[in-house]
Amino acid sequence: MKSIIVFFPHFGSLPPQYQMWRASALRNPSIDFMFFTDCDVEPAHNIIIHKMQFEDFRQIVQKSFDFPITLDRPYKICDFRPAFAYIFTEYVKGYDFWGWGDLDVVYGDIRHFITDDVLYRYKMISGWGHMTLYHNDEETNTYFMKHIDGYKDYKEALTNSESMYYDEYGYKGFGDKWRDNRPDDCWLEWPFDNASKPKQSYHFNSLTRGWKQVIFEHVDNKLYMIRFKNGKMEKKESLYAHFQHRGFMKDRVTDYNHFLVTPNAIIDYPKHFVNLQLRWLCRNRSLMTKYYQWKDRIIYISQIVRGIPGSPDPVYARQAAPFQIVVEQFGPAERRNLLRSIMSGFMRGHIKVFRKGQRVNIDFDIAVIQRFCKVFVKQAAVGGRNI
Repeated sequence: MKSIIVFFPHFGSLPPQYQMWRASALRNPSIDFMFFTDCDVEPAHNIIIHKMQFEDFRQIVQKSFDFPITLDRPYKICDFRPAFAYIFTEYVKGYDFWGWGDLDVVYGDIRHFITDDVLYRYKMISGWGHMTLYHNDEETNTYFMKHIDGYKDYKEALTNSESMYYDEYGYKGFGDKWRDNRPDDCWLEWPFDNASKPKQSYHFNSLTRGWKQVIFEHVDNKLYMIRFKNGKMEKKESLYAHFQHRGFMKDRVTDYNHFLVTPNAIIDYPKHFVNLQLRWLCRNRSLMTKYYQWKDRIIYISQIVRGIPGSPDPVYARQAAPFQIVVEQFGPAERRNLLRSIMSGFMRGHIKVFRKGQRVNIDFDIAVIQRFCKVFVKQAAVGGRNI
């Protein structure tokens, strides 16, 4: 059997899904999970702990490179993921594959999907931030250093203070470089479920496999996605499920041998009226979706109004400069008026602000995320001039 180690540098508080993650990791005993952390993580037969502070970890990473890296906060570690085997040389010895993952996931039977046949045929498994594996060999472990025109250079990713999403698809980083230039070495199946963010749909929709209004059942070491279609329950086995932006989830499980993952909580599998309860848990939750959509917009706009750099969602951070420039022209009182306008619910596709007695409309598209990023500022005459 091919050996696997998955690295988890994690500093700060553990996510609410951690105990669920742990229970599912323990049920994959042939895979090792190694932590570098300041959290209270209990070791187990396949969970290896290196207790340290973030600064200690940063120094370990810096020793692997002959140029000054930028690693000033835990989230920036994601950009260093493609270099883990190069950084943790002593820890990958003896393993056939190494990788990384997220803690807001629940695993199914990993070996059922990532079989030895898959591991013999491919060098890159998946390529997603929530779980990725690479073959442990010199060429693969240093491939992040290989420069290819049109893709981010590793030195740029490791020295830039901004998060470069170097480990993710869609940013011309490491995953894209493998998928585009070495497709025969890549296992790109999607037997996992990336659950929708609350602002996309509060009830779970699988963004990778298309099922809507689902919940997840974990029993022994198996994970199933459940839905009701035409009144009948359907199940599909899953490699893992990823629950992003759901820090509000509550863990109410008393028996991790059999539990359910629902949009707002992890709970014991019901013992009575099972079909009726499962159907209820799979219901549409459109009102909560609307709530999180408005909440996300309010947070994003309020950050810009207050002059806070960045955004709660990196996608939103793109090309927001026109709005930033206009807001910077406002004084503190005008900024408060703008915030009050947003918080009072007067945002209807545009923000209404009064400046020196005249209304200024700052229009932006709220229907599509990609267009929302491109904030359009409607010109309005103020004192005989346009802004």
